[in-house]
This record gives sequence, C-alpha cells and structure tokens, in this order.
Amino acid sequence: MPKSYIGLALASLSQTRGGPERCDKVAKCLMLASSARVKAINKELDFGWLKWSMRNVQIVGGESQGEVAGRRRAAMLVASALNLAQQHKTAAATWDDNNHRAVLNAGDQAPDPVCPAYYFKGSFWGFSNHAEREWMKASWIEAMTLVRHGITACQIAMVSTSGARRTTLEARIAERYFGAAQLPTLLRNLRTLRNHMSNGTVGICYQGRGLADAPDYQELGPEVRAATMTYTPNSSEWGWASPQAGNHNNIGFGAKFYILADTAISRQTEHDTTRFDMEVTRGGAIVHELTHRYLRTADETVPAETFVTLQRPPRQGVKAYGPRVCWALAQSNPALAITNADSYRVFCEDIRVHR
Repeated sequence: MPKSYIGLALASLSQTRGGPERCDKVAKCLMLASSARVKAINKELDFGWLKWSMRNVQIVGGESQGEVAGRRRAAMLVASALNLAQQHKTAAATWDDNNHRAVLNAGDQAPDPVCPAYYFKGSFWGFSNHAEREWMKASWIEAMTLVRHGITACQIAMVSTSGARRTTLEARIAERYFGAAQLPTLLRNLRTLRNHMSNGTVGICYQGRGLADAPDYQELGPEVRAATMTYTPNSSEWGWASPQAGNHNNIGFGAKFYILADTAISRQTEHDTTRFDMEVTRGGAIVHELTHRYLRTADETVPAETFVTLQRPPRQGVKAYGPRVCWALAQSNPALAITNADSYRVFCEDIRVHR
C-alpha cells in the first residue's frame, strides 16, 4: 500500500475503550477482504480531499485538528471494514462525537469474523509493507509443509526397525533431536500441531521496520494485556508467542524474521550440529512459535548435563536454541528435548531437506 492511512486509523482506534479488541475485529475483516478492497479503504482514509471542509468543524476541548481527524479515521475504518450502513463517504466531514460513538458501538455489535488458520493483526495491516505480508503468507505455507513432512518422517521412523535400532534416515534425524524413546510423543505432538494449524486461528503480529516511526498503537500481542507495539531492531529474537496466561492466541515476528541474511527461505543441507549457529528458516520460525501456543513448549534452559555433552563449562540461563544445543539436549536429557520449541524447528527443517 502507499502511505498507511489504515495505520493512522488503527492507532486512534486502539486508544478508544476496548480499542485493541476493536482493532482485532477490523484486522480480521481486512484479512477476508480483497487486496483491491483494502487499497480502496486506505484511499478513503486519506483526508486530503477533506482538508477544507474539516476546517469548518468546531474544535472543542482544545483538541488539535489531528486528533479530530484521528477519531474520524477510526470511525470510518470501522464503518468501511465491517460494511456498516453509515453513509460515511459523504457525511464524514461533518461527523461529531455522537456520530463517532454510534459507528464504534455498531461495530462492537457486529459479529466477529472467522479467519481460517491465521490472520494478520492490526499491526500488520497498519505498518508492514506488501513484500512483508507476502513473505509471511509464503512462510505459513512453508511451515505447514515442514510439519507435514515431520509427521511422515515420524511414521517411517516408527515402522522401520533393525533389531533394537531404527536405521532409516528419518529415524536418525528424529533420534538426533529427540532420542528414540520420544518418537511416539513426537508424532502425536506434530499431528496436534497440524490439526491446530488447519482448524484453529492464530493472530500474527508485526514488529518489523515499519513500526520505527509509527504512531502509538496498542495491540494484544506479546504481553498478557494490550501494550504498545514497538520496533526492536537490536533484538536477538526472531519471534514470540503470547503468554499462556493470556486469553489471546497470537504469535509475532520482529525485524530479523524479514531479513534474508538472518532468515533463510529454506535449507539445502541438514544443519551442522558441530556449530553453534542458529540457521533459521522462515517456516521453521513459525513452527517454533506455534509449538509454544499449541503444544505448550518452552524455550528450555540448558541443564548441567547438556553442557557436559557440549564440552562447555556450565552457564546460567542459556536457552536451548540452535541445532547443536538441541542435539546435545536430546543426547543428555531427551525428556526435556520433547518440550523444547527449537527442537521441533530443527527437526522439521532437516527432514524437509530430503523431501
């Protein structure tokens, strides 16, 4: 999109009573709309054509023209996205607070749209660019592919045996990151993940570069309660999942996720478990975060016995990230590996190389 007037409208809407929930409903509507419709709504919220008539509206309470415009944009966005009956295209220049409240209240009464699998949260619609949205769509498809191949690999690994040892490539990769005894649990968990990805709905938040100069926008995201979404360019994390204690089902991704130097489209070779590199793919990053939400995995803290396997001195608070640490965790504490989010990522990424 050109300049995001949708973003300006969402920022104002998020500051209203129940604003984050209102933004979420709008975001679902935009997800179900065509690209042409989203562009049309964004154009409607460009007040260049209203600048003269807006000057005639009385400003009360010391509000700036921008604050008046913000309220008007928020109401117009709700009316347009939810297909309400208000004739806002011609009457918006003279809307007062009563009109704004009427539109927002009507939006509150409208049914909550159902988006299959996932939807872009307001942060995506307001502040990302087209390339980032397309990147995320392709990443979701790749994540589904990773999980499907992971399930197939587990099925092969469980039926292909030679004495007490499983000898197939699939079995070797599964044992590498989880240990042989965890195969039934791994298969069950991957099936659960696939079912949720196919039949559930998760919101995907945006914390990329587009938020760098964005207005104050609040969203139900990485915290239990709504909080201001910010751009964190120096974060070492690729993404996050909303807390289990919260009642919202969201994942989100920061700047590293959208940078090709940090996040590969796919892998051509298996991970090198002799190195401490992260080697993240875009589909793998989504798998990692979804296991937090749907499997209740954790970013497990590396235990003392795993440092022995790594031949490194123990350190406090080190998380089990990356193929080498995930391998060492499986060799030393497989019960912890099955609850570690990144173990699922690296397993699925390695299996995908051979499909």
